[in-house]
Amino acid sequence: MGDGIPSWLDEKFLAASLQGEQSNQPKVSIVSFKIAPPTTIDGYSSDIYRVHVNYRREGSTQEQSKYLVVKVPDSTGLINILLGPISCEKEHLCYKVLLPKMMSKVKCAFAAESFHSTVDKVIVMEDLGKEYRLADRSKQLDLEHCKLVWATLAKYHASSVAIHAENKEVIDFVATEVFFPEGGVMRQWIELGNRTLGVSLEKQGHKEYADVFLSRIENIWDTLVENVKPQPGRLNVLNHGDLWLNNLFFKYNEAKEPVEVRFIDFQASRYSLPVMDLVYFPVRQCPIRREGISTEGTVQPLPGGPEPHSRGARAIRAVYGTTVEGRFEIIDSLVYRYPHLFRVTHSLQSVNSRPTLQWTGSGRLCIWES
Repeated sequence: MGDGIPSWLDEKFLAASLQGEQSNQPKVSIVSFKIAPPTTIDGYSSDIYRVHVNYRREGSTQEQSKYLVVKVPDSTGLINILLGPISCEKEHLCYKVLLPKMMSKVKCAFAAESFHSTVDKVIVMEDLGKEYRLADRSKQLDLEHCKLVWATLAKYHASSVAIHAENKEVIDFVATEVFFPEGGVMRQWIELGNRTLGVSLEKQGHKEYADVFLSRIENIWDTLVENVKPQPGRLNVLNHGDLWLNNLFFKYNEAKEPVEVRFIDFQASRYSLPVMDLVYFPVRQCPIRREGISTEGTVQPLPGGPEPHSRGARAIRAVYGTTVEGRFEIIDSLVYRYPHLFRVTHSLQSVNSRPTLQWTGSGRLCIWES
């Protein structure tokens, strides 16, 4: 087959994908299909083929249609070169085994539907681009988008906890650390980036900020390695690991309001505190600004520090703050993992207390409305 399309991506492969296991009934017959040329812009580690297939099921004259994405690992892709083939192996197992169980457990479709694949490590899934779309990449997400992401993320996290006991081996493999493992290949890259940023800030006359980076050069890698590990005795969940705009597909109603979100790309998944996703997402995608709401009795910035509000933090409050226990756990996680960013000014022990976080001026996520 031409245009760089693999010879195995044919009628037989597509029929097997739609039918599932060979023993499944009824049998599927392909009426027609069209494959778009591969793209490598969509994924740094895979070739992406979009397929429109028309088919019938045995015993029926009704013709059905599906739009599929076939994701084929590219051994020459940037991620595979840096991290090795395990990143694709993780995602393949995630789509094949783990995500269907997680979504069934909480009755929430937070990922694309996956289909059977007869080729090792190849992922076949629904093409979300037909009903969903990426948000405007030129803008950061507003509060409604953030709330939707966190409501869905809460179910994603919760489902991983609910099925962990009976699926521990699968989750442990899917959660294999690829970016910050012991002896990881990205150590020099991280240390160089930290040093470069510190030196740049120093040259611009911002010594107080430069020192934050320059003083951490020697231990930043070891700190990262330890921070991404699961923490015994604490609430650990399967983190997505890479929640940013390119991995979020939104569905909109007629009023152009976001009503659903699906996550893609699970190669960076890790089993750790939920705060890993909760901090990563707003830092990358949520605007930091004052919203014109009172902070009295909730979060007070330290003297000399900024006074912004994070829309992402308000969304965390709205979703993860629905139970007292959940709110305390997340706040406790923030303080435990990022003691240099926050300090608690009210006790977390009493159900009637109002936990308050104070901003220390050395990070971006700075408000928690309890």
